[in-house]
Amino acid sequence: GIDFDTDADAASKSAFPGGLFVKSVSEGSASAKAGLIPGVLVTRINGSEIKSLDDVGLALENANAGDLLKLDLVKLIPNESFILAQRSSMQVVAD
Repeated sequence: GIDFDTDADAASKSAFPGGLFVKSVSEGSASAKAGLIPGVLVTRINGSEIKSLDDVGLALENANAGDLLKLDLVKLIPNESFILAQRSSMQVVAD
């Protein structure tokens, strides 16, 4: 399982609009095995834009255990004068 940071200002404080930060990933979960780590921003699940926990629920409402989910991610890397946004995608098996 994934626990998201539900602080409404978390994404805006990062200077990156939208998405939810991953707060923690359950040890041994499919997400952990796929390499998902705390601190990344989930911006889409199966193509659906993620801005709130309600969006996560809507994106997952038709998913069954064992289904492949595509997560679009952004890892924010602070630099001296800017923040680099590294985009990636991963597939995770729904548990």
